[in-house]
Amino acid sequence: MECPTDLRWLTMAIASLPPWLGYALADLATGLHWLAFPNRRHAALANLAVILPRASRRDRAQVARRMMRSYNRMMYEFFRLRTCPRGAAASSRSSEEHWTTASHAAAA
Repeated sequence: MECPTDLRWLTMAIASLPPWLGYALADLATGLHWLAFPNRRHAALANLAVILPRASRRDRAQVARRMMRSYNRMMYEFFRLRTCPRGAAASSRSSEEHWTTASHAAAA
């Protein structure tokens, strides 16, 4: 199964990067990801407050940033593939919906 045409350019660009550079760029994007997506940040912090109730906010923020770093690396690995895995391009929910849903579930 081929990636949708609108993502093919991204797949080709990322696949051409050496892995050390791709991972470095994914790691550098963590700060941007943390600042640019407040809903994801708040959802992660809300979930961590439930599972780490005795941790300080600073410690939970550090864990959340590591989670976002892992997510960015996973996205790099996904787009590094020359083709999309079966069904991956036809996900029924966007990642933004996933993070928002997780946040609401944690708040309930």
